[in-house]
Amino acid sequence: MTLARSGAVTTRDLDALDRRIIAELQEDGRRSNVAIARVLGVTETTIRYRTDRLISKGFIRIAAVIDPRKTPYLTDAMIWIRLDRTRAGEAGPALAALPNIVYVAYTAGRYDMLIEALFESDEQLFEFLTKTLGTIPGVLQSETYHVLQTVKINYDWKLPLDHDEAGEDRVRPRPGRRGSPPRGGRGRRRARSGGRRREPESASPRA
Repeated sequence: MTLARSGAVTTRDLDALDRRIIAELQEDGRRSNVAIARVLGVTETTIRYRTDRLISKGFIRIAAVIDPRKTPYLTDAMIWIRLDRTRAGEAGPALAALPNIVYVAYTAGRYDMLIEALFESDEQLFEFLTKTLGTIPGVLQSETYHVLQTVKINYDWKLPLDHDEAGEDRVRPRPGRRGSPPRGGRGRRRARSGGRRREPESASPRA
């Protein structure tokens, strides 16, 4: 794993082993370094070093994740919000501080912000929309969508393993201009020479 100069880890810094370690931890965050090392065919020390580096650089975080579908908070609402642009910076932190809000994002388009909120009942959602939301600085208008069924939530997402076995990104050839000849005509000269090896041009006398 090669780290960026800033010290932060991005997907460009991950090799095939890093990605396989992450995949193992996503399957079971309690899996031991020894167990992962056995599956991946490396030493336990290697797994411990790689995992500690990913955690310390903030690329992964191992924590208990609650599935809201197993709790009483079954009223799930996605709420689009239009903001007063002069106070938009205040709205995000204020909404993020509320315990029922699980997602806050500024957006482009018809609305300025999208939030997701979980409640135990429609009555709690109604109270939030009619009372709490109106106290948030900068909120001008909202439009609420009641989530009927969740097919996928964030902790189901897997890091795409779009790497070869060597752990390098697949590099696509750069497109050239259509109909352009090979650089320097090297291919044509080799064809005329009957396959004989030519000396580098820098060593050949020029006419």
